[in-house]
Amino acid sequence: PEGFVNPKYPNRVCKLKRSIYGLKQASRQWNKRFDDEIKKTGYVLVLNGGAVDWKSAKQSIFATSSAEAEYIAAFDASKEAVWVRKFISGLCVVSTIEEPISMYCDNTGAIAIANESGITKC
Repeated sequence: PEGFVNPKYPNRVCKLKRSIYGLKQASRQWNKRFDDEIKKTGYVLVLNGGAVDWKSAKQSIFATSSAEAEYIAAFDASKEAVWVRKFISGLCVVSTIEEPISMYCDNTGAIAIANESGITKC
């Protein structure tokens, strides 16, 4: 643009640093990024101190609260933990694993949902 040409280097292009001029990301883009981040879920399965399985992805089910989202993630993790246990036992490398599966969750709402009557426990 006119007035932005450096006479010493007329064929160079300047990079615009938006933060200097107070330009910000469009709200639609910000909302999309926020929406993508808020819908992520994940877990890590640890065996003998090492991660053996993990997942981080968009949650496929719409949750109405963070407690519900955490509960859904815990449910997914429990299914995967049972599968990993069966897989490891099927390898016949170790004897059948009899220990209960320990699960840790840092959301008190999700823990309360899991402790409600009507929720079956294995």
